[in-house]
Amino acid sequence: GQKYSIFLSEILPNLLENVPYQIRLTMWYQHDGCPAHYAQQAQRVLQRQFPNRWIGRGGDVVWPARSPDLTPLDYFLWGTVKNDVYRELPTTVEDM
Repeated sequence: GQKYSIFLSEILPNLLENVPYQIRLTMWYQHDGCPAHYAQQAQRVLQRQFPNRWIGRGGDVVWPARSPDLTPLDYFLWGTVKNDVYRELPTTVEDM
């Protein structure tokens, strides 16, 4: 949680500095429920940076685990890649 809290408090503001101030005032922050995101320290930083405007475990708005909008690669790309890779199963060591 400590490294994620540092990201939220020190790095993220720099990444958002080109976003107009009025947009930042109403912007919501969304993240998944991994342990670092759920840490009390991270939740305090989020509440300070995005008061009542963050979505995730421990926040006012809880987001479902493995939500497709947070992990689009899990719901499209990896399945497609797996289908292509396993289209023809190798039968010999040389085929691998």
